[in-house]
Parts: sequence; structure tokens; C-alpha cells
Amino acid sequence: VELISIIPAELSYSEIQERIKSFDKESFLSFNILILRNIMLEPIEPYLQYNSLGMGLNASIQFGSYDNIIQEVLSDENQELENSDCILVFLYLESFSPKIIRGFHGLTKQEIIEEIDRIEKYVFDILSGIRSNSSALILWHGFNRPNYSTMGIADDQIENGQSETIIRLNRTIKET
Repeated sequence: VELISIIPAELSYSEIQERIKSFDKESFLSFNILILRNIMLEPIEPYLQYNSLGMGLNASIQFGSYDNIIQEVLSDENQELENSDCILVFLYLESFSPKIIRGFHGLTKQEIIEEIDRIEKYVFDILSGIRSNSSALILWHGFNRPNYSTMGIADDQIENGQSETIIRLNRTIKET
């Protein structure tokens, strides 16, 4: 099997798409990727396909419905989930929990705890739903910290501040 050189940074989006079209993918191992997300990610498809070809894989990429992660993983009739070799999960925290990202400074300690518990339960439910229907590799994109925390540069110094809360949520994903 002839592999391609993986240097997408040197190629434009359209050049990557042209290379994918011109490459004979029939001799490559089939690899099914399912992307579950609450953010628009369709433009990454050619990059995933191109890099997969560089690894000797012919990636078939399916996108779950926008912002329907939990519905898709708990559905009894999700063939894409069952047939996937790899599942990418992108749960964009700003969309899912505006309280943590934009309203953190106005939350009481109890409200912060309740929001963390809600997010952790949701993450657990997603991962449990995936595992009950698939043995695929799960790659979860961690939660991004905001560019500007609600407490500014002091946030990193505050116990249980916004940054520490997001780090805790990412640790929960990693350990689940």
C-alpha cells in the first residue's frame, strides 16, 4: 500500500480535497469515524480523511446530528454508533454550559457545584451510552478554557475558580 505524505499545513483546503479524490483508496483498510458534536465541524472532514490515508486507512466519516449527542448515543437504532471504529466527541462548553463560561462570577458556590454535577452526569451518560452500543475508540475533545476568564488574571489564583473548574471537568472526562 502506497502511503501519502502527511503535511497538510503545506497544502490548501482545496489541494487536500483534490489529493483525496485522486488517490486509490481501495487497497486501504476501511475505518469508520463518527463525530458527535454541538459545534459545526464539517470542514475538518478532508483533514481527517487525508491524515487517515497517510496512516493507511480509508476513513469513512459520519457526522451525528448537530447538538443531539445524548439522543444519538442513547438511541437503540444508531447503526453509525455500532459500526464505528472511532468516535470523536466535541461538547463545546460555551454552548452547553454558558453559566460556567460567561456567568461564572455570578454563581454561588452551591450553583457551581450543581452545574458541575450536571455536566459530569451528562458526560457519564454520553460515555455510558457509547459503551453500551460500541467498542470503538473514543476520542473526547476536552473543554476549552475561555480566552478571558470572568475573574481575569486573578482566576488562576482562586481556589475553585473558573479555570480550576474546567480543569476538573476535563479530569473527569479523562478518568471516566
